[in-house]
Amino acid sequence: MNTTELKEIFGKTAVQRVCREKTDILLDTVKQYTIELDHKNRDYAKCAEEDTMYYKLWISLIKIQIRSVNKDIDKWQRMYNQVKDRKESTGKDLVNVEEVKARVQIIDLLGTPEWQSGNRAKYKCVLHEEDTASLVVYLDQNTCHCYGCGFNSDVVGLYMAMNNCDFRTALNELNK
Repeated sequence: MNTTELKEIFGKTAVQRVCREKTDILLDTVKQYTIELDHKNRDYAKCAEEDTMYYKLWISLIKIQIRSVNKDIDKWQRMYNQVKDRKESTGKDLVNVEEVKARVQIIDLLGTPEWQSGNRAKYKCVLHEEDTASLVVYLDQNTCHCYGCGFNSDVVGLYMAMNNCDFRTALNELNK
């Protein structure tokens, strides 16, 4: 299987993107070892008899490394196929965390701020009772920090804390 075929297989979800990056790294490594092996084979013909054992050992080590890299490529392809099969069996796309974080703003969860200036907004913290606003939302980063209780998170973490749910549930709810 060549690089083009593997690149055509991988799609755009986060898991697939990681698989594609790992596969590209592994394919570059295979290419490098193949070039080294080719050079060593050419040098082997020129070497003196006392160096023969060294070159045979070196070539064997390179072949073992290439086999190891090929096994890693197979492993990543199996992982991709599992993700693809899961997607086909459930009929749903996998949720991309970064897309959800970019699309859903913390201020959408919290409503109207008590104070807003520039890229910051202040709210009363939803995680503890207080008289003054201590939850600061950084609008440009879509993160928040409560100076009262120390809570610090992004939109998914805030949803989890507000609704007392796990990561997957929060992500699915925010993706709706």
